[in-house]
Amino acid sequence: MRLDYAVGDCFGIFPANDPALVAAVIAALGAPADFPIGGRTLREVLTDGVALGLAPDTLFQLYSYVTGGERRQKAQALASGEDPDGDAAALDVLAAIEKFAGARPDPEAFIESLEPMQPRLYSIASSLKSDPGLVALTIDTVRYQIGKRARLGVASTYLGERAAAGDAVKVYVQRAQHFSLPQDPAASIIMIGPGTGVAPFRAFLHERMATKAPGRNWLFFGHSTAIMISSTRTNSPA
Repeated sequence: MRLDYAVGDCFGIFPANDPALVAAVIAALGAPADFPIGGRTLREVLTDGVALGLAPDTLFQLYSYVTGGERRQKAQALASGEDPDGDAAALDVLAAIEKFAGARPDPEAFIESLEPMQPRLYSIASSLKSDPGLVALTIDTVRYQIGKRARLGVASTYLGERAAAGDAVKVYVQRAQHFSLPQDPAASIIMIGPGTGVAPFRAFLHERMATKAPGRNWLFFGHSTAIMISSTRTNSPA
């Protein structure tokens, strides 16, 4: 793949779900992992075809068709955006299956009720002028606990822990429309990142260093602490 991007652009990555989560969803469904769905297996579709995060309304609609009584009423309420048990914010796909344990939706209907896997966008943290053929990202793995189960950021843990060197990853570059360095390299720049991340500003500094731009650079970053980097010449990416 030939890399072609400008500083300020974003890198889109299509991740894969955690295999342990996929296995847990299959077990909770009580369906065979090799159940055929559109020329693929259930396991394959759950791995990279659908999102397993917050359960969508359509999943609760499906459960309202395959349950009865009070559980049907709860499924209908959840499908309408209500929160009958005060746990809606914690219901990812696996938790939703477990909430309606015993109900057995058709695996293909189950897949159709989920949202497709969406790419994750990361600001590019490098410059081709500084590092030809390289794209750098700054990513913090996301982990948090809800009840007894650990929840994982899909793309952050995929890139940080599951994708191995040499693996093929589906990616694309999303061009920035109004986020770039000034055309005049002598112009000074003030970069402010109030919680937005340091990645694009790292790319800007690398670009200014590579082109020996004489303009001064200031970076203010963080919620409570401001870090200022200034220089008459861009001699270091700091």
